[in-house]
Amino acid sequence: MTIMIKIVLACLAIFAGIFAVKFLLFPAVYFIFNMQSGQLKVVEQFTTLMFIGLGYYLYVKYYEKRRPDELTFRASHLFYGAVSGAALISVTSLLLFYLGYYEVVSFQGLEGIPIVGSTILVAAMLEEFLFRGVLFRVIEAHVGTLFSLSFVATLFGLLHLFNENTTVVTAFSVTLLGVFWGGIYVLTRNIWVVGLNHAAWNFSIFSTGIPLSGNEDWRAVAPFESIYNGPLLLTGGEFGPEDSIINIIVLLISVVVIFYFAQKIRLLSALAKIPRRLSWKRRFR
Repeated sequence: MTIMIKIVLACLAIFAGIFAVKFLLFPAVYFIFNMQSGQLKVVEQFTTLMFIGLGYYLYVKYYEKRRPDELTFRASHLFYGAVSGAALISVTSLLLFYLGYYEVVSFQGLEGIPIVGSTILVAAMLEEFLFRGVLFRVIEAHVGTLFSLSFVATLFGLLHLFNENTTVVTAFSVTLLGVFWGGIYVLTRNIWVVGLNHAAWNFSIFSTGIPLSGNEDWRAVAPFESIYNGPLLLTGGEFGPEDSIINIIVLLISVVVIFYFAQKIRLLSALAKIPRRLSWKRRFR
């Protein structure tokens, strides 16, 4: 019951921030200025992100009564988080472009980047606040790291099956992504780092003009117009490169590396809280 109360209150705090921006603050702004420009939409997205962080901060400070260290800004860590996210998915995408399974048709311009880019950033950060900042962290505190990681990653994968153009591969590939981002949070204990990794990953896919997690809508405003052809297991098909077997292999290697370092620096001490029948702690001594 304590777990559920914490999760519900944390989610309410986060969504209260979103509600305040989307239904109170910016409707008033649009009414006063009698306009809905692209620039204002971008400002709205960044304001939404600020209020998401504020809601989480207030929950941690006044309900959990502790300092929210997971919200600490470290410029170098944020930079590495974003660059590594973009670089990792680019291994798959660039290889598929090189092999001819993805092909650039034309350059469409940069006009769509501000609105779509800010939307991608807010969506990725919101998912990380909810899945890693709330669900993973709260469950981990009660039952341990590996159980929490497995449960939240599985839930993350299952919920993405509601996206368009999913296949039998999607549940596994997105669950593996959940393990990957959960692992980054375990290593860094910083929501901004894992959120920027997630956002940079998604933005890299969008910018190439290839479907992003089954979403075809943004391809029309992507900087590049691209097409894909070839075996579904190789290209990822209409879901995008996340379903590619190349990406799955890259993620598996990355997860192994992450948990190797997690073991080395003893960040899995919370395993001691797992019931004996679930515990793997001897493997990490």
